[in-house]
Amino acid sequence: MGLSRRDFLKSASIVGAIAALGVKLPMIAAAAKRGKRNAATTSRYFKSTCAHCVNFCGINVKMENNVIRAIYPDAARAEYYNVGICPKGVSGLFNTYNPYRIKAPLKRTNPKKGLDQDPGWVEISWDEAFKTITDRLKKIKQDDPRKLIWQHGHGKYLIGDKFPKAFCKAFGTPNLVHRTTVCEAARHVADELTWGYHGFLPDIQHCNLLLNFGANYFEGEQWARWLDHATTDAKERGMKVVVIEPRMSHCAAKADEWIPIRPGKDVLLILGMAKVLIEEGLIDKAFLIHYTNAPVLVGKDGRFLRNKDRLPLVWDSVTRRARPFSNDVAPVLTGKYTINGKRYRPAFQVFADSLKDISPAYVEKHAGI
Repeated sequence: MGLSRRDFLKSASIVGAIAALGVKLPMIAAAAKRGKRNAATTSRYFKSTCAHCVNFCGINVKMENNVIRAIYPDAARAEYYNVGICPKGVSGLFNTYNPYRIKAPLKRTNPKKGLDQDPGWVEISWDEAFKTITDRLKKIKQDDPRKLIWQHGHGKYLIGDKFPKAFCKAFGTPNLVHRTTVCEAARHVADELTWGYHGFLPDIQHCNLLLNFGANYFEGEQWARWLDHATTDAKERGMKVVVIEPRMSHCAAKADEWIPIRPGKDVLLILGMAKVLIEEGLIDKAFLIHYTNAPVLVGKDGRFLRNKDRLPLVWDSVTRRARPFSNDVAPVLTGKYTINGKRYRPAFQVFADSLKDISPAYVEKHAGI
């Protein structure tokens, strides 16, 4: 009997979890010893959430005599989420019993900084922490509120954005940053400028050819999310995967085709592909018109043309004038138009014109493919 890819992955995950849970760390052994005070073993399960990444997968936690013994995925919560938990999720019990786990506010006692300096962290009470922070905030507020930077990490997904945004607005500072600022912010900004929304996910279910430019979803931080499982299902039904990146990653190893490209030349290849699609008339014009800003008119200054209500304008091929986009408008994607003595082009035309020096030969020479 043959072993399918999915059966192999499931077996490997189970073996890995058993191996991880079988390690006897001193901190867990100590907790277990404390639990032996009860003569009879009492087991119970409770539902919780793994907070080791932004997916917050649902988990079932097994406890024996008030000691965490195992963490399992809560597979009943969703189709793709929680199909399995990653090593981070399994390690939750180790973090719980870690003797170095932070349980109280810490205050730095050594003002000197450097790799060779001991910060001298000491635990303080919550009252002292609140007073220290409040006194410092009052001083910043009196001096210049804009000197305050609210910077938070993973915890933002536990408390949400509403309180930090409201606090910074009331305090008078525009400086609100978190991990996304240096992570996937560019994708969110590009999505919002193009479609007016962010957080779009690839339509793997209806995809027949997946082009992956170095996104290592098989071993990245959020591997337990739906993408790797959805990709596995899609490959089993016949979807082809092409991975484009310099190194042979796990994703590249599992792909139908790996295209090694010179580092930093991904965008050049994408532009070359766009040039060919445009020249051969293979673009989806209806999609570009109705779901992107491709028909919006752009001036020489690179800004969108807007009316007095700040609505972006497109060139209507029926009335032959600039109008806000609506159902009765037939926007164009190409051409040059004079409006109030100034020249404008649709955003798609601006993009197409920017590709004039790009050719397959140029891409081959510089990208190495």
